[in-house]
Amino acid sequence: MQWPAGDYAMLKPSSGCPVNVAENWREGYRKEYGKGTYNYSTPLDLFGEFTEEYMKFFFCVHKSVKNSSLIPRYQTYWEPGRYCIIRSNGTCPNGFKSGYAQMDDSDNKVNLLQNGGILPDGYFANDTGLYFCCRDDGLVTNDIVMPRKNPFVLYMVTGETKCQAVKGMTSSIQYLVFNDDKSGNRVITNGTLPTIKIENNNTMLFLCHYKPVECEITGCTDKDGEDVPPSSEHTKNCVTKNNVQYTVHFLTVAGCSVESKCKMVGEEWSVLRAEGCVRQVCQMQIVNNTEKFLVKDISQDCTWMDSCKAVNSTWKHGCITYRCDLSAGTDHYKLIVQPTEFGCSDGDKCYKVGEKIARNCYEVVCKLSENKTTVYFDILQEGCKWNGKCKSADVAWSEDCLSRKCVVVVNETHVQRQVMSTVEGCQTVGSSDCHAIDSNWTETQNNSCTRLTCTQNGQALRTKVLERLCQDYEKKCHPVGASGFQAEIQGTVRTNCSCLARESGVMVQCPG
Repeated sequence: MQWPAGDYAMLKPSSGCPVNVAENWREGYRKEYGKGTYNYSTPLDLFGEFTEEYMKFFFCVHKSVKNSSLIPRYQTYWEPGRYCIIRSNGTCPNGFKSGYAQMDDSDNKVNLLQNGGILPDGYFANDTGLYFCCRDDGLVTNDIVMPRKNPFVLYMVTGETKCQAVKGMTSSIQYLVFNDDKSGNRVITNGTLPTIKIENNNTMLFLCHYKPVECEITGCTDKDGEDVPPSSEHTKNCVTKNNVQYTVHFLTVAGCSVESKCKMVGEEWSVLRAEGCVRQVCQMQIVNNTEKFLVKDISQDCTWMDSCKAVNSTWKHGCITYRCDLSAGTDHYKLIVQPTEFGCSDGDKCYKVGEKIARNCYEVVCKLSENKTTVYFDILQEGCKWNGKCKSADVAWSEDCLSRKCVVVVNETHVQRQVMSTVEGCQTVGSSDCHAIDSNWTETQNNSCTRLTCTQNGQALRTKVLERLCQDYEKKCHPVGASGFQAEIQGTVRTNCSCLARESGVMVQCPG
């Protein structure tokens, strides 16, 4: 199973961050010092350094991988419940609400604080703050489906005292106690948060550590009731044995024993075998005046991943709806799972086939492949965002003596958009005038004229001075050596002026 798509983070458990080939997990850490003594639960299944003086905890940061051309078969999704994760990249996944909690680190040990790697959303300077994503739209006792290969860490939402039930995982409540600065305490909380207690300048953050179900001597501890937990009382073959004062009492339960669980008479269920799914029923027979409970195979069901689906039942996985159908062959019937409704996922939302999405200067449409096996986003229009406006792909425009062009490169995994720029000419200082290569022009300033040309040397362009001239009262330009023209000198118009050369340029000289 793959982890839910999108950007989010979790505390790194002692077993390490999740690893999936098709996903991108990155790590970072924060080392902080408080004013007094830190406290922790026993055990504390987190990776890092946790002492009385400081704590150094690590993050597992999940980066969104945008590839809508293939919807993962084993993709999991954030399901309704009462739990929290850590926010990353500025927004929470769909269905979560954002919150913020900031602890007050010691002002005397600011120089000892450390950050490293990739960090989630938060404040990691003089104090330590974290943004959370929480949801409270389901029952904490209803199992949600998550990848169960490795341990991981979630949080209880505010007001909750139990960890969210997760299919195939056991959980334990653990905690960190941040010892905040006693002087001018700056603990900040807002929004929807995990279960946090703030008392006597201490911030206690509760967390839920999950690990896969482990079988023990007398059974397993799966919370869905399909396995028997170790206890002084257990049921086997539908007979409950309870050791009370060294006497074993037997209570007969009317039903069939199936994998350490009792099935009532008439109850139907499916079992997954190597050859496929089989639907069974518990039946009672009277043999020699004795009740016998037998399990009978009555039909076949469709196999879906590691579960069974009844004939004609429908279910949704990702953005695709499937149905278990009974198909007629040449000489027999066979069960097949086939999609009935398709949709594309952008990692957060489902879109029907034919539905268009327009955002960030591009437009795509959800399409179904010709063989009707794959859904993907097809690009209708691509563009680049430039100065708040959209520029279409391969369209060029001029701006500040530069020729700009929107270039879009599409490959199997991503789309790259970039505005490419090439120099068209030389720009007049202080204006938007642009002069072509090898062109000449004149600029005037402070009774002087300058003749310029735009030259090219390889890929570089530069403005070169051809000649400096003097400017007369009528704004006309005169070369060095010219005389007999009028010029304005310090606000007074004078006659019979001359244009003289100087090391720094030219100057106008008038008699009187």
